[in-house]
Amino acid sequence: MTSIPVIPLGETNCWIISLIPYLKGSRNNDEILDFQLKCIDEKLFGIGWQNCTDTDANYSRARNIFQNIKKGDYILMRLKNSHYYIGRVENPPYLNKSSDILTWCGNVEKWCDFGNEENLPSEIVGRMSQRHHPTVQQVCDMRQKLQIIKLFEDYSCEKERIVPENLRVLLGENSFARCLTYTELEDLVYRYIISKHKKDGYYLLPSSCKTSHQKFEFTLVNDNPIKKPITCQVKNREFIDIAAYNDETDFEKIYIFSSLGYKNINPNTNYKLITIIKPEELFETLKKFDYLLSKMKKHYTTNSDDSTVNIKDFESCGWKIRKKFIGNSFERLKINSNENSVAISSNKIKFFCDFQALVLLDKKETFTDELLQGIKEFIVNISTQKDIDHED
Repeated sequence: MTSIPVIPLGETNCWIISLIPYLKGSRNNDEILDFQLKCIDEKLFGIGWQNCTDTDANYSRARNIFQNIKKGDYILMRLKNSHYYIGRVENPPYLNKSSDILTWCGNVEKWCDFGNEENLPSEIVGRMSQRHHPTVQQVCDMRQKLQIIKLFEDYSCEKERIVPENLRVLLGENSFARCLTYTELEDLVYRYIISKHKKDGYYLLPSSCKTSHQKFEFTLVNDNPIKKPITCQVKNREFIDIAAYNDETDFEKIYIFSSLGYKNINPNTNYKLITIIKPEELFETLKKFDYLLSKMKKHYTTNSDDSTVNIKDFESCGWKIRKKFIGNSFERLKINSNENSVAISSNKIKFFCDFQALVLLDKKETFTDELLQGIKEFIVNISTQKDIDHED
């Protein structure tokens, strides 16, 4: 690691808005799309409500969230034509007395049209593919937030950027699954299974992919009548209950993978048919899956090396090395395993392992050059001398 990018995010936020200000019973897709496209032409975003009073709890909640949007924030919308749009806020929300459709609205500098989902990172597509969306929601996930900003800056060819142009999300064995859409993860699991059983004569039964099964995704069959089918269950952002598969006897093997984990695993039970796929094994399959990697390479990379710093490196570094580079006041590091980050010196400076970058969560002028340089040297030192001073 020779240099560490510094991302001056400050207090910039990103928001997802569902621009469908019509009553459910009166929603006509063509009418909604015409209205949405008109908002795009007029650089508008907003929310609409029939009963604009505080007695309507849903309206009050949406309005209160909507009013937190400020100049410089970013808005992500998906329209009825399945196009994705991102805009940077120019005028923050205001009460719109001139329209009977948009109760509250704001303006963006411009809307960037990204066409279909092929042009977006998989995890953004995955989030937007949920069946039900709140009227307005804040994007709190740092990876998604930086990806949204980067998409806008790339599209606009921004010279003064927040997110470096060459920044990619670094995929690791504990984080790759959340970067994939549900269908991509399912394809990856299929690739893993077929690599183990193709030599035994198993092949995919296409019709099994079209049949809705609550417990299984697809089926691999064998022309040898002695060999039972092989199946699997895949969950991207849900737990899998292992107990639901204990009594299955119709399969040769059942492969299970969840990015979140598993419920009701009994250490005293011999799961003869069930195989839980280890994340590190599936990640190795991903690194050999050229088709999927080629789709992801614009936004993601698997190119880590010995200089890559991860959470474990921060956990094991001793107090002497911390003191040397960031002083007596900053000996303690606040590690957040969920977001794969480490707060250094304050909660306003975080190193995100997924980007191998420092993110400033306050105005850049708040931090002295000496402090930032010390933190950079501290991280570089960890990456180059991971075996130094591991005693606290």
